[in-house]
Amino acid sequence: MKLSAKGRYAVRAMLFLAEKEQAGPQPLGVITGAGLPRDYVEQLLGTLRRRGLILAARGPQGGYFLAKPASDISLGEVIEAVEGPLLLCECAMDEHQCRKSGECAIRDSWVGLTNGIDDLMRNYSLRDMLKGHTHLTQGEKSLL
Repeated sequence: MKLSAKGRYAVRAMLFLAEKEQAGPQPLGVITGAGLPRDYVEQLLGTLRRRGLILAARGPQGGYFLAKPASDISLGEVIEAVEGPLLLCECAMDEHQCRKSGECAIRDSWVGLTNGIDDLMRNYSLRDMLKGHTHLTQGEKSLL
């Protein structure tokens, strides 16, 4: 599994906004000033706005800002907003996708892994990312 450029750029933009959380709206040019492609990030910000993760303010002092505190926005929310739900294997999402799902021992493993990764990402906030926290226990680290 590899996160696409779309997901990486969305996370980088959201982390930038989290860093500037107390500074007010951030213009697109400032957000993309760190080497992010302007047109692409503008589209991603529109998606994040429609999903309720950021807000936009118009005018000379306008720009983008987080819709809620960085501690209340998870990595999972950001990635799902631009990539869709986490899916390691088709059968993990819908058992009816595979005609062998009733007899397959692997499906339960895919479902468990998908749910585990999804839970980790949903419990890992933008604030945690900025602080370098992982929320992983030693046992969980060995799984990754």
